[in-house]
Amino acid sequence: MKEYLTMRYMAGFQCIGSACEEHCCGGWQVFVDKDHYEKLKRLMSQPRALREEFASAHQPVDSAKRTPQCFAMMTLKPNGNCSMLDADGLCAIQRRFGAGALCSTCALYPRHFGEHANRIEMAGTLSCPEVARRALLHDDALDLVDFDPTRLLSGYTPPTQRIDPKNSYAGYLDDIRATIYELLSLPDCSLSLRLFCIAFFAARTAEFFHKDVATVDEQRLSEAIHCLKSLAQRAELCQWYEARAVSDKFVAKFIVEILKTRVEEGCLLTFRDLVYRALTTYDRSAPGPGQTTTVPPVEQLAADYNQRKAALIARFGARIDRYFENYAKNYWMKEWYGSSPNLLVHTQDLLVRIAVQRFMLFSLANIPPDVDEQEAVRLLDQEAVRVFYKFSRSIEHFPKFLSKLTHALEAPGMEMLAHAVCLIKF
Repeated sequence: MKEYLTMRYMAGFQCIGSACEEHCCGGWQVFVDKDHYEKLKRLMSQPRALREEFASAHQPVDSAKRTPQCFAMMTLKPNGNCSMLDADGLCAIQRRFGAGALCSTCALYPRHFGEHANRIEMAGTLSCPEVARRALLHDDALDLVDFDPTRLLSGYTPPTQRIDPKNSYAGYLDDIRATIYELLSLPDCSLSLRLFCIAFFAARTAEFFHKDVATVDEQRLSEAIHCLKSLAQRAELCQWYEARAVSDKFVAKFIVEILKTRVEEGCLLTFRDLVYRALTTYDRSAPGPGQTTTVPPVEQLAADYNQRKAALIARFGARIDRYFENYAKNYWMKEWYGSSPNLLVHTQDLLVRIAVQRFMLFSLANIPPDVDEQEAVRLLDQEAVRVFYKFSRSIEHFPKFLSKLTHALEAPGMEMLAHAVCLIKF
């Protein structure tokens, strides 16, 4: 019998429809599977107006690239929205024919599936505002729980990541994730130290635990895990980490270039506006309407950023740590490390994401000092959810861009662990 595992925030998830602050029906390619393409084609075969509407809403995939899961694509309106999205923000297909007529992509989003051993896992994609809200804002959101597959999978075959049985490196998924999950949950360490311990563990194992290894040295891996769990070792790592000087200018410049590049390559307008708003807060010249924001020298930007970060952490440090602890746990549960060359690259990918989102959050979370605590927390939560889901939509949904970010830090002669420390401390 199969086991079905998810996290608490996904166990009770359901779409909130037109109440959502930003619908998911636009801005990216939506592939339609063959079964639901043909089902909807039959449902819209009469009268002629429905046939024409169906034809204009679907673009067949080139026959050379067509697969049962990627049989056609939904066409988009000039504003970037799906052609089947009604004016009230609801899906015309679901309204007319029920949820069973939706293609797999639409019906299963924002769910993400994996299969390992005798277990099906379901995680959530934080590009959905409601998923981001449920995942980030609660202490128990990342608790592991069972889920009922009959409520979700009936009539659909979800795309599912699996582990190649010949890949001995990826086969230690449960051991690695359990170790990292336990470390991320430690109450006696700051989140930054927990992240550094993970990076240290990843660097220590990179030589013998990687994608191309024929046989994993279990003794060395076990010793590295045991060392990571040692209180004395963590205390020693803490001393080294706290004493390590880093360059804020390096990370600030790197993050600004990431954001500018993503905007220039073309992204969702809402993310472009968010980036523009974040960078504008550092422009002391206060540009007027129609004027271009000038990004200040990196030294000034880093200094201003650090001042804002310190103020927010002093007031909301525990809550902000919760956002990023939950995000990190979700990353390790959803993004299986077997797709990365080694644990260090996989960890660095996470740290880049966290650094960019921290920059965006600390740049945008302008909480008035005179508002009461309840209202201040509400405003901070609102900004955090906005940053995380917009980042996911415009960056995490584009794996080629993420890969480019990781490679950008692999400069000749640079130690990746040093980069990790810079990212964590920023």
